[in-house]
Amino acid sequence: MKFVFVIVDNDSRMGFSWIWCSKTYKGIWISRMKIPENAESVSSEEFSHLVLPKIEFVDPSQDGGGL
Repeated sequence: MKFVFVIVDNDSRMGFSWIWCSKTYKGIWISRMKIPENAESVSSEEFSHLVLPKIEFVDPSQDGGGL
């Protein structure tokens, strides 16, 4: 599993996360979350420059929607 935490607001540490399988590239995103203080993260500006694989986002609430 791979992941990236992205901080959108530095003061509140609010942002989002992408989590994906490094073999299938299926993933989920978590929006509007507080990024933990000790978690490795990037700013939204840094995120826009990251080179990430093409991730197929799935809905884990749907039948068979797991990673």
